Amino acid sequence: MGARVATALDAPEVASGGPVVARRCWLVAPEEHRDGTVGLVLTGMLGFPWREPTLDAKCLETEPARHLGGPGEMERHHRVVPDPDCTCGIRAADPTADLPRPPRGRPFATGFVALTGRVLRHGGLLRAQRASIVGPLTLHLGRPPLALAPFLRTARPPRPLRVAVDAGSLRVRWGWGADRAADWLHRAAASLAARYHVEVLAS
Repeated sequence: MGARVATALDAPEVASGGPVVARRCWLVAPEEHRDGTVGLVLTGMLGFPWREPTLDAKCLETEPARHLGGPGEMERHHRVVPDPDCTCGIRAADPTADLPRPPRGRPFATGFVALTGRVLRHGGLLRAQRASIVGPLTLHLGRPPLALAPFLRTARPPRPLRVAVDAGSLRVRWGWGADRAADWLHRAAASLAARYHVEVLAS
């Protein structure tokens, strides 16, 4: 959940005074259970799963494993997470800042987290040692693929039709057929609300 970076960042400000409420964006992904059923889990934008309402950050800084006498990497852990000279920590945005645009064709959720432990602030970006989902979350079907952009301003624009599992992730299918995406959206909102113990709204 972190890697050393060479970019020069402004010296971060350490936020204090109790939990810091911030906004986040998550992807919604399928998760296969041991009994063969498939549930839903929130993940970071790079795929790191949030299996519980509270997540503790870990920094896995890697370096060549020269001592092993061959190729490979070894893991080292920062004593304090997030480290000012690394990208580690749980990322979130100031409530007034714009969230990053989500990928096209993927369902996603937006909502609020309470950041605790060590919290670093770089302008409107926050990195934290611990984050708890406090809700409410809003579930979205995402943006249409770029290939459909010419049709979006027509008299009959395409709309999200269904959500399907594709290569281990969820994909939103867009088009002009029968709409089954709204049913999925409401079922998914109920499933995520039960898992994370927060209110989840279907957009």
